[in-house]
Amino acid sequence: TFGGGISATIALQDYLDTASTSSVADATALKPYYVYNSLPQINANVRIDQAWGAFQLMGAYADVSVNTAADGYDKSKGVYAIGAGAKINLPMLAKGDAIYLTANYANGMTEYTTNWTSFKSSAYKRDVGGYTMNHPSLVAESTGLETVKSWNVAALLEHYWAPQYRSVVFGTYGQLDAPNGAKARTWDGKKGFGDATVWNVGTNFAWLPTKDFEIGVEVIYARVSQDVASATPATVFSKSDSNVTGRLRVERNF
Repeated sequence: TFGGGISATIALQDYLDTASTSSVADATALKPYYVYNSLPQINANVRIDQAWGAFQLMGAYADVSVNTAADGYDKSKGVYAIGAGAKINLPMLAKGDAIYLTANYANGMTEYTTNWTSFKSSAYKRDVGGYTMNHPSLVAESTGLETVKSWNVAALLEHYWAPQYRSVVFGTYGQLDAPNGAKARTWDGKKGFGDATVWNVGTNFAWLPTKDFEIGVEVIYARVSQDVASATPATVFSKSDSNVTGRLRVERNF
């Protein structure tokens, strides 16, 4: 903490905590497995908090290794993610009102931008069906590793109708740019995949009967589109899917 509302964080994350055997699409016949190397992942941010709200810059970096048990394939590559976020207080509307904005970019770290595609993400990846479920962070080519590039933007408005009643409205948009090696292969959900986009909108309403306890309902609509390579006939076309998710949430924070 530097004073004046400015603070920063730097962290070293255990590579075993971030590694995943599923985060590389194998475009070779060697079936490599995927690990972060022995260097820890570096995570950092710098933040400023003021009466008007807050602003933060953040990033992560890791050095990734892919190899077979017999080292028949042994490649490494640096991957990273960067992002910015802001909270702007809106007391002129109601006490506690605020708008939140965020934008993120990742090169080889899709889990930081598009959890609807990532093997390493949480249960939220099940919220969107269709063709974008199995995007990895990297593609293992015979010539080396190709990174998957992705980005997203999001906005959320939080409004208190009364101290015990709150609503949220939000929207997000994300895009994934597939490596050329993955685009050239027939789509099978593992080795071949193309560029993809997703957008979703949602809203919720919550009752806060007491401190750190709320009961809420929410509805989210999501739509994804992906370029798909077909073997018969040999062509690239777009596939789309969408779904509506509804939730009843009872949450107690301690």
